[in-house]
Amino acid sequence: MNIIPYVGGKTFLLKNLLPLIPPHEIYVEVFGGGAALLLNKAPSKYEVYNDVDSELVNLFLTIRDDPERFRFRLEGIPYSREIFHRWSREFKTGNLPEDNLERAVRFYYVISSSVSGKFGQGWSFGRSGRMWRRQTMLSRPFEEIHNRLLNVTIDHLDFRKCIVNWDSDETFFFLDPPYYGVKGRMYRFGFSESDHEDLAEMLRATRGKWLLTYGDHPHIRRLYRGYLMRKVGSYAYAERMSRREGLRRRGIVKHLLIMNYKPPTAIGKTPLKGFKPVMLFDFDLKIAAEDID
Repeated sequence: MNIIPYVGGKTFLLKNLLPLIPPHEIYVEVFGGGAALLLNKAPSKYEVYNDVDSELVNLFLTIRDDPERFRFRLEGIPYSREIFHRWSREFKTGNLPEDNLERAVRFYYVISSSVSGKFGQGWSFGRSGRMWRRQTMLSRPFEEIHNRLLNVTIDHLDFRKCIVNWDSDETFFFLDPPYYGVKGRMYRFGFSESDHEDLAEMLRATRGKWLLTYGDHPHIRRLYRGYLMRKVGSYAYAERMSRREGLRRRGIVKHLLIMNYKPPTAIGKTPLKGFKPVMLFDFDLKIAAEDID
């Protein structure tokens, strides 16, 4: 189950991540994003979704607390390039509606209409047409996601405060920060060199267990030297770009899974058989994860 095609989302790594979740009572997603792991894992006694992006937080609160009005409003919006660009400009300029539900609908519309989930960076329109896009947007399991979020605490904190607030011997943190060295407009919010270093320092001092995902970079390997680390890769087919260039391109993206505990299963050796996440959106990137030695 995945609420949005969010940049950096981990739907494509779920088969690798889910078997690695250790016993715990408190589950915390520090960089919540699209909440792919939270929405597809078994419920914990206490669960927390956190993100520094107030629009993401507002979207999750709206779907948790008012899913029927959210869907009803969404149903009345045509799939339109003009609407996409107008609402994208509103978020960029800060000229936003005061009503939280309307803001959530517009944010959801823009991010789900954006190429590859990159907020406001190109209207996603394929040969299958506008009607298919609109039907896809409306066909997702809002009610199922609403039910899954009912007992989830939704918070809006800097990662430092979130970790301090929830750290305990019974806590399991899942962390998917912006990848190191990724520049440009991939993420809505920046993450500086000192942010990466602060995160590593805080995790070294935590009482709880944590699982961290990162791009495979020498500096990240240095920051987390001594912790259990495994590299996995994902094959990405950029279909829209391929059509423009008249060819099919496939690139491999390498990720690190880093943790401070011994996982209940061998990393990458016991993927979930037959697991199919419920997707709220079809995505232009067809991605399959595999283990890399």
